[in-house]
Amino acid sequence: MVRNLLLGCAGSIGVLFLPTLIIRLRKEYNTEIDVMMTANAQKFLTPYSFEILTGKPVTTDMFVGYGREHITLVESHDVFLIAPATASMISKIAAGIADDIVSLSACVCMGSNTKLLVAPAMNAAMWSNPFVQANVEKLKGAGVHFVGPSVGTEIVKFKEATTALASDDEIVEKLLEL
Repeated sequence: MVRNLLLGCAGSIGVLFLPTLIIRLRKEYNTEIDVMMTANAQKFLTPYSFEILTGKPVTTDMFVGYGREHITLVESHDVFLIAPATASMISKIAAGIADDIVSLSACVCMGSNTKLLVAPAMNAAMWSNPFVQANVEKLKGAGVHFVGPSVGTEIVKFKEATTALASDDEIVEKLLEL
C-alpha cells in the first residue's frame, strides 16, 4: 500500500467526497497524506478541512516559500493522486501546462519516479469530448494511471451518470495495485 500519498484537488464538486477517502487511508493503511488544491477546488471545500484530516498544512499556491514545494512534495511521495481531475486539469497535464500548484506538480511528477494516478470526475458531455478523450489516451500512453470515472450521481442534475469520481473502494484498490 502507498505509505506517502500526495493528493492534488482540482475544481469539481467531487472534492466533497475526498474526506472519507482520507480518513480511510489514514485509519486502515496508516498513509501519510499531503494535500494541494487549486483555487477552484477551494470554492468547494476549504484547505482547513483537509488540514484537520491530515494534520498537515495544505499547499494552495505555487509561489510559497522558496518556490520549490512542487518539487519537494512530488519527490517525497510514492504516488501523486489527482482527484477529482477535471477536463481542464487533464488537458493541462497532457499539454504540459503548469499554471497552478496541481498542474505544476503533475508536470514534475511525469518526469520523476513518483507514480501519477488520475481520478476523473466531470459532466458526461465533458468526458465525451473527443479532445478530453484524446488527452486521456495521450496520458495513458505516457504511463499515467487512471481510476474511474465511475457510476454515481451527477450532482448538478441529480441523476445517475457514468462520469462520477471513482469510489473510495476503487481508488484504494488502484493504490494497492500501484
